[in-house]
Amino acid sequence: MTEGGASPRATQETQRATDADPARRLRPAILVIAGTDSSGGAGLAADIRTAACHDVNARLAVTAVTAQTDGRVRRIDVMPPALVADQVALALEDGHVSAVKIGMLGNAAVVGAVADALSGYSGPIVLDPVIAASSGGLLLSEGGIATLFARLLPITRLVTPNLPELDILAARLGVPAGADTDAKARALIEAGAGAVLVKGGHGDGQDAVDILYRRDRPPLRLASPRIAATLRGTGCTLATATACRLALGDTAEDACRGAKAFVRRLLRERADLTKSG
Repeated sequence: MTEGGASPRATQETQRATDADPARRLRPAILVIAGTDSSGGAGLAADIRTAACHDVNARLAVTAVTAQTDGRVRRIDVMPPALVADQVALALEDGHVSAVKIGMLGNAAVVGAVADALSGYSGPIVLDPVIAASSGGLLLSEGGIATLFARLLPITRLVTPNLPELDILAARLGVPAGADTDAKARALIEAGAGAVLVKGGHGDGQDAVDILYRRDRPPLRLASPRIAATLRGTGCTLATATACRLALGDTAEDACRGAKAFVRRLLRERADLTKSG
């Protein structure tokens, strides 16, 4: 038996099965750096489902393990930074990862370890700044936020905050609380982000409006009628869907449009299921 209980024969047969599937070898791969969610609603569970729906392989680097339900977070254990860095480095080793999505990081040490491990990576990086769980609980320390600004923001192609996350991040950059969304998003770009997609699911009004901000270009509004349904993990899903589409060769604009449409379909399915139940 090898360490961990798997026999050499099982390992060899698993590898042969993978190698024998040309479709799997030819599919693009993304690396998802995020935490687990024991409820299965968000985090890596949502990321894996989303990648599968886009016919994209998912490689994983686990940053934290959480014990939570849809309503509360009981426990968060952040992984050792060296372990996170090793996961990232080995996932990238063969050069087949076409995009990276970063979700929950936990603390400053893990943020720094991820930044170090990605320092030689040249593909698109999508950063979903997971700061607090929808069910409650802080998912990124204050020191982690500071390190995110210093180390990760400058290497990201796209940052995808929701409105509460945008408020928190902009406040750390000195933007007044009463400033509009444009000013807050532009502050993130001035701080180093390649582009910012502000997710409008927490907003008001009949339309759910996401806004894509890019340097030296006018904001692009992506609006769709709001659907009366709730679904955990939509933020993770949108960021991962965007990374998948970038891996498949979409432009940033097309990737954001396609990801929004994908999340909308999931919400519509949830709304239909609720009605039928």
